[in-house]
Amino acid sequence: MDQIVQSLAAKKLKALKSGEVADLSIITKDIASPKIEGASHVKVYASKADLIAASEYFKLKLEKEPQKDSIELDGFNSEVIKLVVEFTFLSGWLMTKVKNLNQCVMLARAAQEFKIDALGELCGCLLLNKFLELNQIWRIYDGQFGKSAQVKVVLESARKFVSEKVKECMLQPGFIDIKHTTMVDLLNVHCLRVESESILVQYSQTLAKEIARLGLKTLTKDIFREYFLPHLRLLTLKAEEMGPMLSMIESEEAIYFARAQAPPGLKMLLPRESEPFQFRFSTNKSPRYRRLERRIGFLSRETHFDLHRTDNDFNWRNHFYLSEKEQKFVLSFVAPFKMTVTKLEVVLPLRKSHYNALDVFKCLAFDPLTCFELPSKATITTSLIANDELSLYSKGDFENPWSTWKTFNFVEKGSQVSIEFCFNAPCFYKMAPLDCEVSVDIPFTFKLFKKSEDSSSWEDIQDQSTNIFHSLSYESF
Repeated sequence: MDQIVQSLAAKKLKALKSGEVADLSIITKDIASPKIEGASHVKVYASKADLIAASEYFKLKLEKEPQKDSIELDGFNSEVIKLVVEFTFLSGWLMTKVKNLNQCVMLARAAQEFKIDALGELCGCLLLNKFLELNQIWRIYDGQFGKSAQVKVVLESARKFVSEKVKECMLQPGFIDIKHTTMVDLLNVHCLRVESESILVQYSQTLAKEIARLGLKTLTKDIFREYFLPHLRLLTLKAEEMGPMLSMIESEEAIYFARAQAPPGLKMLLPRESEPFQFRFSTNKSPRYRRLERRIGFLSRETHFDLHRTDNDFNWRNHFYLSEKEQKFVLSFVAPFKMTVTKLEVVLPLRKSHYNALDVFKCLAFDPLTCFELPSKATITTSLIANDELSLYSKGDFENPWSTWKTFNFVEKGSQVSIEFCFNAPCFYKMAPLDCEVSVDIPFTFKLFKKSEDSSSWEDIQDQSTNIFHSLSYESF
């Protein structure tokens, strides 16, 4: 939200919380501690019209008794109810930040129970982009984290997180404690980011061994064949990757695999499997991971190899723009198809404070370790989530003076996407206009803003000669 809209929303929310514009009180219980019996009642002010418009649950509940000005809700603490009310009152926005993973899971459960789909989508984005981490991902995916097993969007987010980081997740200690049904669920995901099916085979065997050790079944082979083999795409394996599998499959299955992999002329020399033959593994020959990351460059070839030339006074004066005030760079576009924004490369500006205070143009040498200014704010806003912070992956150096920022934001077709980078300190910016690749079919828009004289708002500079964006990477569906 821009500053004007944000200011108006803050005033509206303040009026609601004070009860000035409320026509409903929601009474909920806050349990101080699980060890202490009893709970305190908390009153949350709300707007009937907004709740009814956003939620079928509240519509049915409030239409039964339209004159009632107070209702009770159990199962959620007041902080979660306040977020639900705020989301409906601000027409799908949250000004209050979701604090942590537990609160996000509870908010997702509230969205599911109250049938507020847009809030559930927001929780899914927050989980993927902010709260899900490797060290607890299996507890969530396995349904062992609080009441996450009951929440569809939480399980879908966990599944998507694991799908994108399969190997890293399976290296976590919690993997061997999951239920076999969780692994089966993962194996039935159509697209997994794995280089080879052999990785899934390896960790399926690891899990089968752990189940056997716990005494649930006697033989690892029996567990592996019953639970996991029917969902593994062995026909995507190369012949040299089949070694670990030979002890887990029958001779007829090995013959079937060999015939499937052999060139046409060699098949006639191989024995046929006995009839009738029922093999257990999947006959799907499609690789798990087929999505390719596409990178779009925004700088011309000349600029790309001449980002921070400082060898003479002419280059300083003609290739750098000095800003004394705060600057904001905005790259925006409307997604022409479903995509996931994965990475952004940005040319960092040079700190003015790093140079000669009397005449920066005479200071031609600089320390590549300290000369670059990091942004005070780096965010991406989509139709599902506002001002999601980007994660700095690498800062860059003098040879490659662009920083890399990672994200994982799903974007629906037709959604507006806005990426913002703000710099507070006086800096030198490379004068390099946005120059999209010719083949790109995404309509990008670039804008540059500076703070007004009284620092109360942003002013459009209307400058198309200065650009910090180096490239954007995405995966399409």
